[in-house]
Amino acid sequence: MSTFTTPQKFSPALVPGGRSQEAASQANSFQTTSIDEALIIELIDNSDIVSRETLEEVLVLSKLNGKSSLNVLFESGFIAAADYKAFIGCHNIVLTGVLHKPWAIACLQRSINEFVPFESMLESMELHPLTAFSDSKLGRLAIATQLVTAMEFEQARRFSLKNGFTIGQSFVNLGFLCSTSYKLLLQCFSLQCLGQDVSVLRDLVKSAGFDFMRRGINGSKQHNVSLTNSLSAYEKALGENGLNKGLELILSAGVMDEFSVLSMIEDSLEQNLAFRTVFAESFGSNYILESAVKLANLVESGEFAKEMAVRMLQDAFLQFNPQ
Repeated sequence: MSTFTTPQKFSPALVPGGRSQEAASQANSFQTTSIDEALIIELIDNSDIVSRETLEEVLVLSKLNGKSSLNVLFESGFIAAADYKAFIGCHNIVLTGVLHKPWAIACLQRSINEFVPFESMLESMELHPLTAFSDSKLGRLAIATQLVTAMEFEQARRFSLKNGFTIGQSFVNLGFLCSTSYKLLLQCFSLQCLGQDVSVLRDLVKSAGFDFMRRGINGSKQHNVSLTNSLSAYEKALGENGLNKGLELILSAGVMDEFSVLSMIEDSLEQNLAFRTVFAESFGSNYILESAVKLANLVESGEFAKEMAVRMLQDAFLQFNPQ
């Protein structure tokens, strides 16, 4: 990767509106690590703090003077000291692999637009490395039902922050849960929303052979349970009648994979939002979901064969999302 260390002094007269030599010294004081120039350019481009034309001019000056493009922006008066600090903060947290890049960029954009320090914006957006996901209701329930340990939850919390996953997705990726035990946890989450006591849910987990001491040694780990059977409480918890059958059809049509569907269910439970709201945020509308639910109802009533419904949903998806 291209890196820039402490920049050399240059005359601010090279750039219109250039600042004094003190500005270069001030910029140096903000830096704590070498700068990955490619990453900095990506952050500047995504921040929209300057036009693409201005950025191209800055890149030329950066090469001519052996400086980071960020330093050129600052010393030329295009960005303020607070903006410079925000870029460095975002750069460092991405470079060290602590925070998922798209989340870091979103935080940077808000930090600049709302004139809030990057560190404070991390806290405001619940993305601070020390606290992010620590209040996850799914995580607390997983510990309470002995599906995972507190140490495993901490690993999952950091993994989620780094990779942009939900806590449940991280549990699976790290091998703490399998697909079936993930569904079981979501079912328990739904039952908890309906008022079920945690002690009852813990017994449910143990009877299924899925506490953290056994990890499904009774063979459940290899048994693929349908959404309709494994998440019956979810429909009741959020008033989503008929949803699971529609989701089963979406899976059969290959519109989404099961892992993505489960993460959306987790997200809706965690935020107490209707699944349709979460789905629309991802797809832009509920057209595909509503089509799937209607087709699933027609299959159940015997008006359509499942194979026909699958083909119709696939066609609808291709029209909605042409490649």
